[in-house]
Amino acid sequence: MNRDEVTKELTLGGFDDALITLYGDDEETLAAQRKRYIRAIKSFETIYPESEDISIFSAPGRTEICGNHTDHQHGCVLAAAIDLDAIAIVSFHNDHVIRLQSVGYEQEFIELDHLGIQPEEKGTSTALVRGMVSQFHDMGIEVGGFNAFITSDVLSGSGLSSSAAFEVLIGNIIDRHYNHGRAGAVKIAKMGQFAENKYFGTVPCSFVSRKTFPLPDYPPQNRKKTKETGSGKRNKNLSD
Repeated sequence: MNRDEVTKELTLGGFDDALITLYGDDEETLAAQRKRYIRAIKSFETIYPESEDISIFSAPGRTEICGNHTDHQHGCVLAAAIDLDAIAIVSFHNDHVIRLQSVGYEQEFIELDHLGIQPEEKGTSTALVRGMVSQFHDMGIEVGGFNAFITSDVLSGSGLSSSAAFEVLIGNIIDRHYNHGRAGAVKIAKMGQFAENKYFGTVPCSFVSRKTFPLPDYPPQNRKKTKETGSGKRNKNLSD
């Protein structure tokens, strides 16, 4: 969808149903999210002026209600997605490179011709992106590339799984566009865990942090609607 059309629809409330699913129906919250998405689109336009057609994706942070970290020892954990999320404005192309600008970080360029583990990338978001793409490649999925601007309310180091939100966001961007959504929620969660373990270098790395976001069809709690995942109840592509 053309970025100017998306901006107009956001301004006029055309995506309010999706925003309500994600953030609840409080009007002040909706107004703030409309402005947030419009700012993100404007930032995307500044960085990638040639990219006119966009898609928008969202992936949330999560909190563990009980059993924190016991899943590393195969224990039981109760966790929930929250209404703080990372959103991505994305335009797809076939340049075999991912250009990624996240707020507060330098722009990243991930060449897709080299998808093996790069030791010098350990501990970087570049490693996570490369790790996610490599697994789609191993599945026989050809990823052409995309330009993305990401802004996140899931603070790094806050205990809300910002890295897992990032991995699920990247996984859903690739899966929805290049794989017709066939990988699904649990597969993307496992891919995120692998990317963080092997490419990023975090061991042990929680599976539940990624699995909490996308699992489908849990009924909304009585709290002004829980967030939806595009893989189910929370990862959302607004421009569908």
